[in-house]
Amino acid sequence: MTFPKKHLMIIFIAGIVLTAKAPAFSVKAYEVLDSATCYGYRADSYSPKGVGTAYFTHNEKVGFWVKISNPPTDLAMRVIWIDPDGDQYDSNAVEAIEMEGENWGIIFDSINIAHSVPENKPGKWRVELNIDHNTEIAREFNIIDYDDFISSIDDIQEQVEEIITENNNLQNELQVLTAKYTALQANYTRLQTQTGPSSEYKDLQDDYEQLDDDYRDLQVTLSTTRMMMYGAVVVAIASVAVAVYFGAIKR
Repeated sequence: MTFPKKHLMIIFIAGIVLTAKAPAFSVKAYEVLDSATCYGYRADSYSPKGVGTAYFTHNEKVGFWVKISNPPTDLAMRVIWIDPDGDQYDSNAVEAIEMEGENWGIIFDSINIAHSVPENKPGKWRVELNIDHNTEIAREFNIIDYDDFISSIDDIQEQVEEIITENNNLQNELQVLTAKYTALQANYTRLQTQTGPSSEYKDLQDDYEQLDDDYRDLQVTLSTTRMMMYGAVVVAIASVAVAVYFGAIKR
């Protein structure tokens, strides 16, 4: 049987299409399960130690911990550290540490803070896990100037001491003024029951009203001072509590 040339061409093209291999698609088998900035990880459970988002300049180091399922063995993995200026500070090739008998592992990398460049670059840092040239997960953390932090606490403590001293002085003044106020009030009460020169009554009336105003003003001032003192103490305690909670003070 003889086929026209047009039909032969169609059959030839169809044969090429049928025999051609389908394009291969790569499936990402791994998955990032968790991540944290921390000081290290436990050797038995591979869980992170000292998780936090703030680190003092006197801390030895800060680490980046990532938990990943089905960790890849044939793909390039790097941890990239970026400073507060947005510049790459460090980039390290890493390999997964697999948990025996499980389908997951961890990736861990760290940089030194004390006695190195990060000590002199406080601010917000960023760390990324790069797998096969793609950023899979990133975390931000802060490096805090330890000396500035301690200086701030010292300043607050000095302010509290000044407020306490001022409060004690006001307490003494209040006691003296209270005694005068009580005596004058008694005299004023007695004067109200007597008939005397109007000028004396008027003078005593003015003195009483002035002292009464001073007395009440001092009470308001004392109350305000107490509030300032308590407020300063609360701020100081809260600052330290926040720092501890977010990992600024090494545990």
